[in-house]
Amino acid sequence: MNRLFTCILMSLFSSLTYADYKLVWEDDFNTLDTNVWIHEIGTGDNGWGNFEQETYTDSPSNSYTDNSILNISALCIPNANERVQYTSARIKTQGNVSILYGKIEARMKLPKRGQGVWPAFWMLGESIAEKGWPYCGEIDIMEWKGSEPNTVISTSHWNGSEFDYNHCQYGSSLDLDFALDDDFYTYGVEWTPTFLDYYLIDKNNQRRRINIIDISVGTDANGISCFHRPAFILLNLAMGGQFGGDVAQDLGDRSFQIDWIRVYQDKETIPASLLINNTQSGLDNESSDNQIIRIYRNH
Repeated sequence: MNRLFTCILMSLFSSLTYADYKLVWEDDFNTLDTNVWIHEIGTGDNGWGNFEQETYTDSPSNSYTDNSILNISALCIPNANERVQYTSARIKTQGNVSILYGKIEARMKLPKRGQGVWPAFWMLGESIAEKGWPYCGEIDIMEWKGSEPNTVISTSHWNGSEFDYNHCQYGSSLDLDFALDDDFYTYGVEWTPTFLDYYLIDKNNQRRRINIIDISVGTDANGISCFHRPAFILLNLAMGGQFGGDVAQDLGDRSFQIDWIRVYQDKETIPASLLINNTQSGLDNESSDNQIIRIYRNH
């Protein structure tokens, strides 16, 4: 995301009143549940649109759980005649678990630094199958360049026109006094009908804002309406591409570790909150006082 396009006036909030959130869905990665997570396979169009240097697979060498930690591993397969030099994994909850509003958080340890290392925790609108990208909307909760170990980036993407292609994005970075590949940290977004507030929670349990965008005036005409429709979660470890540059020579393998993902909602304060869960995953007991909508697949 080398350039930031501002298509409407963005308001930064100096103070916010947060809802009374309750945990409504989580994955602790005791296993990699294929009823929840779908593997995307291959190199995509033009390296997934970014000229990336990996092939995504569903091999257990590239995505597996160990001691309740999900590992997404990029494995080097040197080939002097090919641009693609790695296998890796990209997984998503599309059609299985999707969310509208709430707090979406993950506790993760980023891969060892190095140019071209590009882990991401993000969301895409479920309308992508119908409308395509960027009309569906994209919520990049966490992106990281391995060449900038102390900096985290969060970005919102949408299409600024109802009919014509007009990719817009609004993003920001947070520079820290510690490297993000040294330990586990929590990354999240608070998503309400008014704003998308991206943040990191440090070891002192301090919430540090990365980026915030006003989505209160969302219409089909300005494209912001995409952020008022359900979206699914993605996790991936890309290598190389236009975000962070080509992979440095002799970089070697890298591993992205995810401890858990959690979704919190407050149906009372934000009645439009929606959790669509077409699986039997998540919580053993639903909180009756929060009345979150949960839809289960018929077996």
